[in-house]
Amino acid sequence: MTAPSLDGRRFAAVANVGGEVTADTVFEYHEQGGEVWAAYRGGAVVRGFLVGTRAADTLEIRYVQLNNDGETSSGHCVSTIQVLPDGRLRLEEKWEWESRPGGGTSSPHSGDPAVEALYPHGMGSGATPPAPPRGCTRRPAAARSTVSRLNAYREPINTTGTGPPPRS
Repeated sequence: MTAPSLDGRRFAAVANVGGEVTADTVFEYHEQGGEVWAAYRGGAVVRGFLVGTRAADTLEIRYVQLNNDGETSSGHCVSTIQVLPDGRLRLEEKWEWESRPGGGTSSPHSGDPAVEALYPHGMGSGATPPAPPRGCTRRPAAARSTVSRLNAYREPINTTGTGPPPRS
């Protein structure tokens, strides 16, 4: 039996070994036509995104995240979707960092009332995630200046559909 769609479901980790995801990290999944994607945040994770594919009850995904120290990390994960006796879903995950050494396992569950209360209208609702631990900042000044420098080098977007933008 194939587990139901992940679309619109929120998950929180019940167990995580070796990573930055905690019980305070909330994932909001979307699924369409074998594609799976999610946004996540909370705990040590300021913002994270994942994208991948689903074949039956197996997910093959890549993720990238920004932590409270302003560090980015990325990795790969294979998840198996399980239906619990009460109808909630559990993801049994085996993951590994690609941007640094290490890996681990995690076990997020869907349908937790505490998670639903935290983000009742979804993560895009403007809801504020839990505050970072004392002494941590959301984004160091060095990261802000790097982003500003990168934005200055973007080429104009051609919206006419007639070819590449003109070069100056």
